[in-house]
Amino acid sequence: MTIDEARVVISTVFATSWGSTTVLILPNEKYTPIPGTPWTRLTYQELYGGQQTLGPIGSRKYERRSLIFLEFYGLLDVGSKATSDYVHTARGILEGRDFSGVSVFNLFVQDEGEDDRWYRVVLQGLLTYNETK
Repeated sequence: MTIDEARVVISTVFATSWGSTTVLILPNEKYTPIPGTPWTRLTYQELYGGQQTLGPIGSRKYERRSLIFLEFYGLLDVGSKATSDYVHTARGILEGRDFSGVSVFNLFVQDEGEDDRWYRVVLQGLLTYNETK
């Protein structure tokens, strides 16, 4: 599996389970936020990956890691409950699960609070998968 394949697996699983909870922006999608409409962005950041086995090219195993970020943009002046509910729903979809060889774990919440337009909370975790090359 490659990083692109792993991202497709997670993006597809999350988008399917998330449904219409909020507008969902996937990696590389352009979006102009609509005032008064909560939205969520899914992104990834590739990390290191270590070689797990030796052998001829084409049969070497590597454990790959990426960070996964879900950014939740909730409405102002309605409290943080709705945004907190989004985080708990997302956690239930992804945390501690394996999706066709892609695992997501160690999710933690960064409550960044209000800016001039949104109440922002970030759910961040680790994604792992194995690559053979």
